[in-house]
Amino acid sequence: MMNNSPWLDLERRPQRRHLLQLQRTDGPISASASVHGLLSVRVRERWATLVGVSARSILPCAHASQALSLAAHGALIPSDRVRLARPGSMAWPAAILATGASYIDMGRLNSGALDPSVVTASTRGRFAILGAPAPTGAMDARSWPAANSEPCIWDATLAASLYGAPAERAQPADLALIALRDPLAPSAPVLVALVGDAAHIDGLQSLAGPSFLPASLLRTALGVLSRIDPAASANFALRMAERAAELRAEVALGPGQSWLPQAGVMQSACCLAADGESLVAAAQRAGFEAAAWTAFPGGGLVRCALT
Repeated sequence: MMNNSPWLDLERRPQRRHLLQLQRTDGPISASASVHGLLSVRVRERWATLVGVSARSILPCAHASQALSLAAHGALIPSDRVRLARPGSMAWPAAILATGASYIDMGRLNSGALDPSVVTASTRGRFAILGAPAPTGAMDARSWPAANSEPCIWDATLAASLYGAPAERAQPADLALIALRDPLAPSAPVLVALVGDAAHIDGLQSLAGPSFLPASLLRTALGVLSRIDPAASANFALRMAERAAELRAEVALGPGQSWLPQAGVMQSACCLAADGESLVAAAQRAGFEAAAWTAFPGGGLVRCALT
């Protein structure tokens, strides 16, 4: 087991009660020869082929909260702090606080993007959780210093991809969080996965164990992976772009409403409105699943699903 991975730092083990039983000195726990183990291996291999990485570089998880919790419990002790920017996924702060650590909220500009001056001035954390693209539509990587040595988890679960194109990682220690979607029912992810260097994923796999996911979920994921091809993925991205254009036209009709620009095609979009509930009602009448998300400079933030 590597001791120099930021995602499973055994040098600080005495301060981390959740790792006291981790005594392995050899490699990560390997998948067994059982049907369950073979299913797990096949899912990783097929998904990795689509993404363009090795099977050792991808770790499937049931949902984003599970993936973030795994990474947070492997990396954090109660005295640690993590940087993130809200509004963002509720799973981000929840995973951090569950370990006893705290987070630094860098906030966002009215455009939904990170404020570079705040990024530079805020205290460096144990790692950072950012969007690629962010839930507000901004591309956080554009405001994140390339020379920053702080490891990051790049949440790319909102990208308009059936199998999850991971964000371009600035540092070797960075992880990406991607989603697998069924082309027949793309609203909710079937699985999510952490993607990163094999050495870091090996450490997290050891912490998770070989029976991390139920066999029924792995069978479902294997069936979805067999239905995904380049044409299906391209059609999904095109549909999300068309839906975004429809929503943008709907938003332009109402007074006091504005559209937060998207960094690339996404499967959801955010809008600002002086009266968030009116925008939610208008979006729902137009066939979008919408919800008032949170207060934001300039009005209420409304999030609309494009799937």
